[in-house]
Parts: sequence; structure tokens; C-alpha cells
Amino acid sequence: MMTGIPLIEACPLCGSTDHRQQPASLPNLYSEKLAALIDCNESELLGSVANVQCCHCSLIYKRQWFARQVLEQLFSASVPSHPKGWDVLSGRFTPANFQDEIHAYAQAIAIQQQEQINRYCRSLSSILAAIPELDPSSELKPLLEAIEHGDIETLRAADPLLQSRMHRPRPYSRFSGFSSPDLWDYLNHKLSPLKSYAEVGCPLWGLLPTAQQHGLEVAYFKRPEPNYWAQGCRSDAGVHCSQHLQHHSHVPLLNWDDDSGFRSDAIGAFQYLDHLENPLGFMDALFQRSRSAVIILDAVDQPVAIQHFTGWSEATVRWLAERLRCQLHADFSSIEVSGNHLYLLVQDS
Repeated sequence: MMTGIPLIEACPLCGSTDHRQQPASLPNLYSEKLAALIDCNESELLGSVANVQCCHCSLIYKRQWFARQVLEQLFSASVPSHPKGWDVLSGRFTPANFQDEIHAYAQAIAIQQQEQINRYCRSLSSILAAIPELDPSSELKPLLEAIEHGDIETLRAADPLLQSRMHRPRPYSRFSGFSSPDLWDYLNHKLSPLKSYAEVGCPLWGLLPTAQQHGLEVAYFKRPEPNYWAQGCRSDAGVHCSQHLQHHSHVPLLNWDDDSGFRSDAIGAFQYLDHLENPLGFMDALFQRSRSAVIILDAVDQPVAIQHFTGWSEATVRWLAERLRCQLHADFSSIEVSGNHLYLLVQDS
């Protein structure tokens, strides 16, 4: 194991020390930045910071985890703004922008600037993956392969195809977030009457504006967490993400640790629980503020990413629901094509 990264002695959810090995995380932006922060080789980092799965509650977690100061550096300096959150508002999902990014990718290849090559490989692939009209085998796959191999001419030649197919981003993709009308209807059906709603985590990609438009009492909870974006999460104009929400939707900003008196019918935590070092403590605190939790998490059919402390299968969420004495609804299937799962936990009356 890599020295200087603390060992996790027990499962952070149930406390069991019995675990089995899981596949290592794949290279991404965060492994690149973490390796630079602790001055090691990226492949060495990925090989050492292992994913393991608890034999008791099935939670996947990191056997070693980064010191608080490293995480704070990661989310304050290395990746200070939440890329997926701001991409909902970025305007990047256009054929013209795709061509602009191909040009930048070609320039990076020409001067062998590896960090920028990696950046545009990820960026171009994410745009293509958000186009629902592309045929997966005959259209999407060849373009993803062209990105992987740096085939700039093939990518440029795809402009007519993208002009004809690139309309609205796929629901629940990085360019549309989690504001789907289907999700809103699902929550209203399951939680009727829904009179108040809040969120914690990213303020840019959720249902708060929708809830407000439907006349609900709403709030956004600001909650400090070392393994998450904080004060540095700002637009190019210097506007903080929570300020953007407040300015455009007039949603009240509340501090999680203060007793504001706000109690909601539901709190949304979208792609947030897997960042937390004490997920059970967070969920206990959430149910002091709400009668239900709307949890969205990555599927665990791929190795848990390096920046995620934990990974959650449905079996783990069922363990959590039983521990919290909640009903679990895991039947919102339309989100699953995006690689996400939605779990609605409702406190027993």
C-alpha cells in the first residue's frame, strides 16, 4: 500500500472489518490531479488506493483514503469548480462547440501536451455520449474510437451528422442534470402531497427551480465536506454556484449545521452520498430535516472512481433503509440508461 495515505480499518457504513477486493479505479481527471498533489505516478496511485467491498453491508469503499488537506487542495485548487454542475449551464452541447473542441484537441496533439489531450478526450466523449439520437454501434462507437486514437479528420467529417442529430442532451447526462419532468412527476406521485423540497450538494443541476415554479417551499442547504466542491466553485465571471442559484431562482440558502427550522417533505442529494466520509451520520442528520431522501448514485457496474470514497449497490441501499427504518423505492427505471440509479427513502409513519 502507498505510504502517506491513511488506511481505513473498517467499513465506514456498518463498521465491519471483513471485505473483499474490487476492481481498481480507472484513470480520470481526479486521479491525474491527486497523483500530482501527492507527487506520485498515476498508475501507482490507482493500484494502491484500492476499492474493497464490505462482506456485511456490501458497501464498496476505499481501503486507503486521502488526508483532509489533500482533499481540500483537490477541491479548492486542482479542480475548484464542479465540471458536471456547470456543464448544465455551459452551452457546450452544440455542434459548433464540438468543432471548437476538436480544434483544441488537435493543437494539444500537435505539441504533445498530455494533460490537455486527456482533457479533450474526456470532454469530446462526454458530448457524444449525451446525444440520444446517435446509433450506439454504427455512429457513436466509431466516433469514440476516433477520439481515442486522435483521428481528427474523422471527427471533423462528423459535423453534418452532428448538425442533424444534436438537439437536446440525453436526460440525466452532464448537460441536462437531474431536472427531468419525469423525475419530478415520479416524486410527486410517491410523496403526494409534496409541499416543500430542499437539496444538498451541487446547486446547479437539480429540481429546486422546478419545485419553486410549482409553488413549493424550497431551500438549498450549504454543507461543508472536504471531499466536495466549496468556495472555489465559481463561473468564469466569478459567481459562486450557490449564488447563481439564489440570483436566478431566489432559493433561500441555509447552513446545514444551523437549526434553521426548515423541515421538508424531501431532500435531494444527487451524486453526493458517495463522496462522504460518514454517510450514515449524514443520513441520520438528513432525516432530522426531512421525511424522505431522494438519492441519486452512479451504478457500480464500473469500478468506483478515485474521487468517490464509496460505491453503492441496491443491496447496500436496502441495508441502509433497514438501518434507518425507511421504505425504499428503487423503481425509477428511466434514469438507468444514463448510468445512474435513483433511490427514494421514506421514513415510516
